[in-house]
Amino acid sequence: VPVLIISCLIVLGMDPDRMVPDASAQDSPGATIVFFNPNEHGVRPDDESGLNESVTLLKNDPGLVVVIDGYSDITGEEQYNLNLSRLRADAVREFYVGRGIDPERIKVRGNGKTDKFDSGIDEESLKRNRRVQVQVESAPSRKTPSPAPPASGVSEKPAAPAPEPEPQAEEN
Repeated sequence: VPVLIISCLIVLGMDPDRMVPDASAQDSPGATIVFFNPNEHGVRPDDESGLNESVTLLKNDPGLVVVIDGYSDITGEEQYNLNLSRLRADAVREFYVGRGIDPERIKVRGNGKTDKFDSGIDEESLKRNRRVQVQVESAPSRKTPSPAPPASGVSEKPAAPAPEPEPQAEEN
């Protein structure tokens, strides 16, 4: 599936000068990434510019869809992290819906602490794992399949109609 490249990194609660330049682009090509503080899931105004870039793409091309994956860091219970990652992804989904994107064009997944963005256990690594990744992709084809060719040895002519049954005399 072709992916449109949206190179944008949105960071919540972090000093951009402390981040490794382009580290996220190497880990997640073509994704818009929103980072979150611990136990938070709301989209902040600072996040909107990067997300609005993909809103513009989606509005200009109805053949595109958006896939939103939410994640958490490794701290906390598995079920809590799974729910929190889903809340984060849902918050970004609501951002798109609030800007006129059809919900049918949005797929949301909560992944908990799977697929770590950063494998470290220090605070910077934990911050990088509390994220939502947004991919804008071409929509799956909705063409109807072509009819299958006839099996070999089968005639393409319609079958002859069945003969009419002969009228039967009524019995009393």
